[in-house]
Amino acid sequence: MLAIVQNKWRSLWIGGVILYTLALICTAVSRLIYPYDLGHYEAAIWMPAQLSIEGDNPYSYAFQFPFVMSPYGYFYYLTIGVGLHLFGLQFWFGRGAALLAAAACTGCAYWVARRLTGERALGGFAAVVFITSAPLQSWLALHRSDFPALALGSAAIVIAFRMTDKMKTRWMHGAAICCCLIAAFFFKQTFILPVLISVAILFQAQRYRAALGIAAGTLIGISLTAILLNLTSDGGYFHQHFVLTRYIPYSYYSSLKRLMYLILIPATPVSLCILLAWLGRGIAQNKGSVRQEISLIRKRAQIIELLRSPNLLVVLYLGLAAMLAFVTAARGGSNINYYLETAWIGSIVVAVAWRRGLGALKERWWKPEFAVIVLLVLGGFNLMRNARGEFYRWQSLNYYREVISTIDRYVPRNRANFSVYPELIAFGGRAYLFNDVAQYVDGRSPELVRLFSESLRSGGYGAIILSERLPEDSLPGFRFMPMKHSVPTKFYPVFLYVDQSLVPDF
Repeated sequence: MLAIVQNKWRSLWIGGVILYTLALICTAVSRLIYPYDLGHYEAAIWMPAQLSIEGDNPYSYAFQFPFVMSPYGYFYYLTIGVGLHLFGLQFWFGRGAALLAAAACTGCAYWVARRLTGERALGGFAAVVFITSAPLQSWLALHRSDFPALALGSAAIVIAFRMTDKMKTRWMHGAAICCCLIAAFFFKQTFILPVLISVAILFQAQRYRAALGIAAGTLIGISLTAILLNLTSDGGYFHQHFVLTRYIPYSYYSSLKRLMYLILIPATPVSLCILLAWLGRGIAQNKGSVRQEISLIRKRAQIIELLRSPNLLVVLYLGLAAMLAFVTAARGGSNINYYLETAWIGSIVVAVAWRRGLGALKERWWKPEFAVIVLLVLGGFNLMRNARGEFYRWQSLNYYREVISTIDRYVPRNRANFSVYPELIAFGGRAYLFNDVAQYVDGRSPELVRLFSESLRSGGYGAIILSERLPEDSLPGFRFMPMKHSVPTKFYPVFLYVDQSLVPDF
């Protein structure tokens, strides 16, 4: 009878995983083929990517024509530049790369969880926890560097664990870890924790030479690359990434609201309950013997055993990742993608917590498969909300097409333009300035604000596309161009202004 029940549970959760994965794929396909920006300033990556693939340094132009801000790493811009060079202006190449990277991250979560727990089912459990997390659902197949950077960092951690499982350490494994860690940093500079964790994994396994070699190699590689980028940009690389970022407006209240939003996503409380069950079981097991435990921990052997525990390491990793995400998410313009690394390592810790906290119940009906079904059902609610967002996004398509056709009708090709979403200018075969206006107006630099304000007042643009309707006469010399199609209300609205001399009879 028990075997029949277990087989039913297994069939149910396998079917649930397949259906949920298909729903994720449908969401990803919708995003892959949508021709315009998904509302996250994806086209802002185009200009620095084009500069990079052409052999120019994208960090040189923040304060000079064509006014380019480059917040991401050079290797990411090169990657996107390859797609632009081969296929022209499009989003699917970068979005596809992010989708493949998300799959790689899920596979790494499965492998690490399986390695730490010794159970395939718990490896799959970790993968399900990750794919039902809000950061993955929201950022899946977006033209951004988060998933590729995380994939490289998680691959380095997997290789480090594999090195501890082998009797001999080969230099090629260490070189692969260094390459992954360096590349992850130059996809997105906030991915620094995988460096510490990879080195710590090898230290735990007493592979001291390999650990020191990887730490030194990664540090040297990052330093030399950063110095080269800084020298070839006249100091622009350091100025953009380590000077201007200190003046980005912070709001820890906004960061707290973003964290609470993540916690209240239906699937998150399930993971938190599992972690609390692990903690509660540990307290219950040690109740009444606190002094004895303290005396044991003071012994050298106990301390060494604790320090060599991979479970302790992943828990520390989760804590550090969550703190780093909370601090960096306080920056203006941040979003829940800052918690992507936290979601990845959190899925692994949840699997470990199940093994350590609820493993005693494995002979009963309470199985990981049951939690998987609960996660899939609750994660499905967030997927439905994402599906609703996809519907409204496609509803806005005709409005954006009309904006582009209006520009094509009135604005000459030799005129410079500005748009909060640059693809609306670029797809019309026209040049644009200021690839990422958010970084010019967020207050991090008075000089950047002044450059942008003077540019708008100069009157040299043929067309200006803003994200809000300005009061009359706010842009002297420009005429607001109404569209036949309704302005999107459930997606990101844009408003077109054209040089009045180009539309005298409108």
